Amino acid sequence: MSGSDRILAAAAVGLALLVAAMASQYTVRFLVDPLGPRALPYLVAGLLAVSGAALLLRRPGSGSPEGGASDAAEPSVQPAGPAGFSRIRRQIAGIAALSGYAIAIPWLGFMAATTLATAVLARLFGGGWGRGLLTGIVFAAALYALFSLGFGLQLPAGRLVALLPGMTGG
Repeated sequence: MSGSDRILAAAAVGLALLVAAMASQYTVRFLVDPLGPRALPYLVAGLLAVSGAALLLRRPGSGSPEGGASDAAEPSVQPAGPAGFSRIRRQIAGIAALSGYAIAIPWLGFMAATTLATAVLARLFGGGWGRGLLTGIVFAAALYALFSLGFGLQLPAGRLVALLPGMTGG
């Protein structure tokens, strides 16, 4: 693992601690939902901390090119993506896709925006549009079931749904 990878991993652990510290300060005067406002930030902080720690603790040779492991068993360093996309362009496109996702949710609704964002991200990592859309549909449905049915949280249907004939939203 290179020095910059270790710096990124340490920064991820530090960010996780910061997110957890900030989440611990959240207070609500009345209980809106059973999980409270801290659950999601704690979950994100935990995942970030585990990911950063795993990168920090990874030994040379366990999937890192500098450890002398055989390149035959290693996946390509640069994931396959759309032809002509360099690594930095793929990263910028990924950030744009996630930013567009955040903008699209209120308009398209959770299901459609999640499906489209998943398809675009799948395409950036070398998948086809058909499989990306199918994966997006399954992923969106699973997340909808988790948050709406499991946690009882209402996810946005989208402003454009109100424009469809017969959809009054009431």
